[in-house]
Amino acid sequence: MDINEFRKKYFVDDGKIFSKKKNKYRNQKVELDGIKFDSRKEANYYSDLLIKKNAGLILDFERQVRFDIVVNNIQIAKYFLDFKVINLDGTINYYDVKGKDKVSGKWVTTDVFALKKKLVEAIYSIKIEKV
Repeated sequence: MDINEFRKKYFVDDGKIFSKKKNKYRNQKVELDGIKFDSRKEANYYSDLLIKKNAGLILDFERQVRFDIVVNNIQIAKYFLDFKVINLDGTINYYDVKGKDKVSGKWVTTDVFALKKKLVEAIYSIKIEKV
């Protein structure tokens, strides 16, 4: 591989080599407030939640909340929820930021995501909303 082929496939940052693989959903990773987000949409949702919190419209929120999927005392998988929002009245809403297909209007998700979401909702008795 010559230097030009290398530059097409990889980039160097702080002495480390990274692949230039494209994301399968075409989302762009974004950094906001020193936090890395998987998409611009997720970063915007975070920004909206910050505004709501500072305006006193919500009590608080957490991001990248881990849920262990355990069946019969066996760790099956982990699910990371994008946002857990605590409302002023103490109720909690759970949100996962997903894109929508521009043509069909359907959520862009994987079968693994759908299965993990259903398992978490069943195990923890919660409802996760896609936004």
